[in-house]
Amino acid sequence: IFLYRASTIYGLFSENSFPILVTCLLFTAHPVLTEAVNVISYREDLLVFFFLFLSFNFYLLLHVTDSFLKKLAVYTLSSICYILALFSKEMAATFPLLLFLWGLLMDHRDKSGSTINNLLKTTRNVSGYIVVTTIYFVSYTHYFKAIEKFPFLKWTVKESLITLPSTLLKYVKLVIMPFSLSADYPVFPISKLLTYRFIMPFITLLLLGLLIYRLSQSEKANYRMAAFGMTFFFVSLLPASNLIPIYNPMAERYLYLPMAGACIAAGIALSSCQKQCTLAWLVLPLFIIMNYSVLTVSRSKIWENDLMLWSDTIKKIPNSGKGHFGLGNAYRNMMRIDDAIHEYEIAKRINPHYVENR
Repeated sequence: IFLYRASTIYGLFSENSFPILVTCLLFTAHPVLTEAVNVISYREDLLVFFFLFLSFNFYLLLHVTDSFLKKLAVYTLSSICYILALFSKEMAATFPLLLFLWGLLMDHRDKSGSTINNLLKTTRNVSGYIVVTTIYFVSYTHYFKAIEKFPFLKWTVKESLITLPSTLLKYVKLVIMPFSLSADYPVFPISKLLTYRFIMPFITLLLLGLLIYRLSQSEKANYRMAAFGMTFFFVSLLPASNLIPIYNPMAERYLYLPMAGACIAAGIALSSCQKQCTLAWLVLPLFIIMNYSVLTVSRSKIWENDLMLWSDTIKKIPNSGKGHFGLGNAYRNMMRIDDAIHEYEIAKRINPHYVENR
């Protein structure tokens, strides 16, 4: 719905609507989203996605609404949906920034006007959402005191910043090559700048940033939309990218909301290939979607029970303390006590702090 409404307002996908279909199918079939869908306790990721894009759709309706009262009603509905998204999951707090970027890339591209005027117009449109976000965080920290209850890793600010490029690049890899998916991704802090673990991810992300900038400067709305999709991916992922060292530094479920931006960028890229080769434009996305669908079905079966899940995890990541601990719990429930004790001992050797907290 969001893509269709945006295409009617900004003239996206003017040739046909196939890119919209491809984008939606990519999102539906992508195997990295199986964790959020299969685990009921992760429904927060589905809820924040639903309410955030519902709010975005109401925001787009403002462009085709003339009456002041109707505009006020639509803006109110958008704000209410945003509040529901915030209380679903904290990742929604990036929404005002996303709307600000949307305004700069799509809404206010008046070449005759100054950059400052464009910034002021965008800020005015987003100001209501900024107020809602401020009220939410004040309530979150002072009234609910959630920050005091939230577990954080004991990383320094330097370690968090240096490790950030590596973490973001790992997420990009999961999006492009969703193979060897796991229920646990151990992340270890990087403390030195002059190491390949920092330099290579940093250079790669810098090149991606340059690509986004070039696309954002294009006169074509499709290219600017692709830039927004890529920006959406990274911005919406920031709260879960361990910039603030959260206890579980990396997980597939964190990609549920950012994946929308990645799929939008992919849909634009595939539509751009049409002029080069129509056959490839049709065959390539169908091939990718079919492969992703097979991987999704296969991955979903792993979540059938704890034994299958954690056995698969330690097979792919032998040094996963969480994986060995989970397998120990599975053995304990099966009354295989000796096997459970063996897994607990391995988990304790890998991560004593994790086991003691459990």
